[in-house]
Amino acid sequence: MMSCAASLGIDSCPIEGFEKENLEKLLELDTSKYQVSIVLPFGYRKNPQSKQLRLDFDEVVEFIN
Repeated sequence: MMSCAASLGIDSCPIEGFEKENLEKLLELDTSKYQVSIVLPFGYRKNPQSKQLRLDFDEVVEFIN
């Protein structure tokens, strides 16, 4: 889901640590059938994404024989 959204230019961020029982009550879920496992917000960036600076593979990885 997150990869599909990213391919469309939509950002997402999984959220854990929420109050599961309170959220299920708020959503009026039948918890014998459904439960919330994650909260996943979606949205568009307000500002463009900054360029990611990555080191070359050879600068990061060293093979030891």
